[in-house]
Amino acid sequence: MIRKYQPSKKIQSNLDFLKDYYDSPPLPLKTKEGESYTSDRYLNVLLKNNAVEDVCEVSRLSHINLTSQQKSLLYNTLAEEYPSCSILLSGHFFYPENGYMSWHTNNKAPGLRLYLSYTEHEGKSFFKYRKNDKIIKDSDMYGWTAREFKIDQDNLLWHSVYAEKPRISIGFRIIKNLL
Repeated sequence: MIRKYQPSKKIQSNLDFLKDYYDSPPLPLKTKEGESYTSDRYLNVLLKNNAVEDVCEVSRLSHINLTSQQKSLLYNTLAEEYPSCSILLSGHFFYPENGYMSWHTNNKAPGLRLYLSYTEHEGKSFFKYRKNDKIIKDSDMYGWTAREFKIDQDNLLWHSVYAEKPRISIGFRIIKNLL
């Protein structure tokens, strides 16, 4: 199950430094190939071929370079929301206009995931996932959107991302392992 919500004001304020990236985005992609790689049809081809993709096959995005201080700020902020958990950064991306990440499962790194995404164009980027043989297209809200879900090796969560307009995404693995 995907839990979608607006993150707390504290988390949002501690993410504000990322808006600097948003203010000077990379050039838009001239092609809309991402619509193809995040389509229901493409997923059906993967499923027909019995794929269990851990990492996406194709993506068009940029990695955001975070300083140690910025990472510490994020870890400390999330530690308050997820006590008794180890928190690992699993991705820090800037999707330019028409950027994307094709269908994948992350099945080799099971556990709880938290993705925090930012856009100034509500409904113009989305997180798409498969649930009970149905494809759900979950559009981003204006500002920060949080999505929390579990990656399970026995029940693969196929998902993809497409950004018609610029989008920031910061992902975390949350591991409940501390006393």
